[in-house]
Amino acid sequence: MNAVLFDVGDTLVHSRVHKRDRFCWLCEQAGLPVPADPLARIRAAQAVERFFQARQSHPHRLTEAWWIEQNEIGLEALGLPPYRAGEVYRVHVELPKRHWIDPEAVPLLTWLRERGYRIGLVSNWDGTLAASCRALGLSHLVDYVGDSAVFGSPKPDPAFFHHVLAALGVAPDHALHVGDSWGADVVGAQAAGVSAVLLDPLDCEERPADFVIRDLRELYETVLQWEQGQEV
Repeated sequence: MNAVLFDVGDTLVHSRVHKRDRFCWLCEQAGLPVPADPLARIRAAQAVERFFQARQSHPHRLTEAWWIEQNEIGLEALGLPPYRAGEVYRVHVELPKRHWIDPEAVPLLTWLRERGYRIGLVSNWDGTLAASCRALGLSHLVDYVGDSAVFGSPKPDPAFFHHVLAALGVAPDHALHVGDSWGADVVGAQAAGVSAVLLDPLDCEERPADFVIRDLRELYETVLQWEQGQEV
C-alpha cells in the first residue's frame, strides 16, 4: 500500500490569498500604491518568501519585529518606502483569518484515492486541523489528520511523519510527502525515509528535494514517475 502525505498551509489550503499574491495583497489592503507590473509583484513575493524560508529557525521568528523586517524587504523589492512596513504588519494581524482550498486540491486528492493511495496530513498546526478540515469539506478525502499540536512535536521531527505513517499502515519507502517548506517538509520527510516533493510556486528555493513542483497540477506526473521508480 502506498501513501501521499501533505502539508496543509500553503500546500492544500491558503490563508486569505495564494502565497504568490499575499504580500502585494496585504500592501494593497494597507493602502500602498503597489505596482501593477506582474514581474515586480513576483520579485517582491520571492523576496519575502526567501526571507521566510531562510529564517525559519530564527529565535524571534514570527514576532512583530521579524514580520516588519520581512515586510521591509518586500517593500524595497516593490520600490516602496520600507518605513511603511508597520502598516502592512498591522493589516496582517488585524484582518480576520480566512482559509480556502486550493482549486487543484480536491481533484488531486480524489484522483489519488481512486488510484488506491492512503492520504495523510502532516501539518504544523494549532490543534484545530481536524475541525478546519471538516469546515473546509476535506475530511472525506483524508485518511488521517496529523496536527503537530495534537501529536506533540512539529515538523521536521521525523517521529511526526512516522506517527502518521503508522496510522495509515504504510512504510516510509512507500510514501511521498508534499509541502512548501524545505526546512520543515523536505528535511523532515527525508529524515523519516519518505520521498520529498517540494512545492515551490515562486521558484526561489535552491536547496534540493527528491522532486520539485511549481503547482499542484504537476503532482499527477510526479506521482506517475515515482510509481515507475517503485516498480524498478
